Amino acid sequence: MENFLQPTLENSEVKLVPLEEGDFERLYKVASDPEIWAQHPNKNRWEKEPFRNFFEGAMMSGGAFLILDKESGEVAGSTRFYDHSEEERSVFIGYTFYGTKFWGSKLNPQAKKLMLDYIFQYVDLVKFHVGAENRRSRKAMERLGAELKGEIIVAYHGEPDRKNVEYWINKKAWIMQNTTQSVVHHQQTMNSEINFRKATPEDAGQIWQILQQAIRRRKNDGSRQWQDGYPNPETVERDIAHGIGYVLTENNAVVAYAAVIYNDEPAYEAIEGKWLSDADFNVVHRVAVSDEAAGKGFATEIFRRIEEYSRQNGVFSIKVDTNFDNAAMLRILEKLGYTYCGEVYFRGSARRAFEKILR
Repeated sequence: MENFLQPTLENSEVKLVPLEEGDFERLYKVASDPEIWAQHPNKNRWEKEPFRNFFEGAMMSGGAFLILDKESGEVAGSTRFYDHSEEERSVFIGYTFYGTKFWGSKLNPQAKKLMLDYIFQYVDLVKFHVGAENRRSRKAMERLGAELKGEIIVAYHGEPDRKNVEYWINKKAWIMQNTTQSVVHHQQTMNSEINFRKATPEDAGQIWQILQQAIRRRKNDGSRQWQDGYPNPETVERDIAHGIGYVLTENNAVVAYAAVIYNDEPAYEAIEGKWLSDADFNVVHRVAVSDEAAGKGFATEIFRRIEEYSRQNGVFSIKVDTNFDNAAMLRILEKLGYTYCGEVYFRGSARRAFEKILR
């Protein structure tokens, strides 16, 4: 498995790519502004040799990134994952800096969100070290929802020890903070008629439109999932013909779609890992919601309806897979109590596989 501390992460605003040796000069072009380091404990990093030491530490960490502004294509700065602890299931995010032209922009919160959404697949706790006098970074930590834990002396690579403050964000708090379903929407939908039913040929056009919208959203979010011509209209037609396509409707309008397949997914037989059970199961594929319904809890709701449908039919295991970079789906599976079981492969690409035992 590739180094999970150094993936490529991106959305419509920002892209994080693994830092390489050849990136030194263009990153130093950004870092050579003394103002960037004015509030940092090590204020001389704008000079070439101290920055070379900083860059060397970044490369040694195995988790450093070049931050790119998607709109301009410019190098905006750098950040990294480091000091991963398997025993504690924790990791640090830090050594982050941006060119002054990007201060106050969306890039830092967007990049932090990408990193946290991604890394909480692997850890339960993320820690941050911030220079005790770095007011700008401390405010950023507070806006992010991190908890101040106290002061600590930090040993920097090749630099003097400095007084820092340590912040923590745990997985549970991050998921709760970023839950997509709002109370307002819940109140609005209390008076809506929500139904889950088998798809019919008359639904095919709406289903394909919803899938196209989901494909575009995933592309805009930087996900590689569904960017290879799958799914397509023929996929929808086959699902309906085989009786495995299901829709969620609100006031008779189709707002979400999923394929539910009983005991049949050959790729799952070759899992690199171990399923929770060998019992009969339903597989959930091709989950998508319309643009109008996105972010309103309908993806979560269709999973709940599928679970209810499975119980009613005597099936007490649900299996599902998704891309490593599909952060929204990974959050939903976490929230609903699905357990990560390993990796499966589709069309040559690894996917994260999950199972839930229904009670």
